Amino acid sequence: MRTTTSRRAAVAAVLVPAVALSLAACSSGDDGGSGASSGGSSQEEGESGGGEASGKPLTAGELKSALLKSGEADGYRVRYQKDGGLLDTDAVQVNRRECQPVVDLFGPEPAHARAAYATAALAESGVGTGGAFQQVVLSSYEERDGAAKTFGGLRTAVEECDGFVGSQGGAEEEQVTVEADDSADVGMDAVRFTMRPKSSKVGAAMSVTVVRTAGSTATFASMALEGEKAKPMEGVVVKEQHRKLEAAEKG
Repeated sequence: MRTTTSRRAAVAAVLVPAVALSLAACSSGDDGGSGASSGGSSQEEGESGGGEASGKPLTAGELKSALLKSGEADGYRVRYQKDGGLLDTDAVQVNRRECQPVVDLFGPEPAHARAAYATAALAESGVGTGGAFQQVVLSSYEERDGAAKTFGGLRTAVEECDGFVGSQGGAEEEQVTVEADDSADVGMDAVRFTMRPKSSKVGAAMSVTVVRTAGSTATFASMALEGEKAKPMEGVVVKEQHRKLEAAEKG
C-alpha cells in the first residue's frame, strides 16, 4: 500500500507522485499495464532526427501487448497497476517554460497529445525494492510526427533546462535540478537525464531514459529514495522493450 515515505519522496523528487506511488501501491499481478488517452496543450518544440511514423498510432491495447512481460528482460519481473495509471495525475506547473517538456513526460496534457499509453512497474526478480522504484511508459501520439516532435522538444529542454521550481495539485513548491547524462545507444533517438530535489528532507533522485521508435516513445523512470544515488534503467531492459515496441509498430 502507499506509504508516507514514498509519497514525500516522489513529490520532492519530480512532483509527479504517480511515478513512485503506483509502485508502492497494491498491484494486481504480473505481466500487464494500464492504458488511457490524453489531451494536449500548445507549446513550441525543437526538431528531432526524422523517422516519422507510418500508418495509425498504436492503440492502448497494442501498447499494453507491447509492454515487457516477466522474464523477457533477464532478471526482471513486471507488474501492472490496479488503478488510474502513471499519467492519471495533476499537471505540474513550472516556473521556466523551457523545462516544460521534461515534466510533460509524466503529465496528463503534453504539448503533443498522446493517442494512447500503457504503463508497467519493473523490479529485479528475487530481491526487494532496494530503495528504488522503476517504471516504463509506452506512448503513441495523435499527430503523425508527434513522437519526433515530442523528442525534439525534450532534447532541447534537457540541453537548456538545468532546473526549475514546480508545484502539483496544491503541493508545496519544490526546486528540482535537471542534469543531462550519457544517452542509451538504442532506438531512433534516445536521451537520459537525472532529476533531483534540492530539498534535504527526502533527497530522492530519479534517472529518466527516453527512447523513440518511429511513432512511439518508451520512457523509463528509476527513482531512488532516502538519498540513494539514482540508477539508470538497465540496458537489457531498455533494449528489449524497444525491440517489442518496434515490432508492434511494424505489425
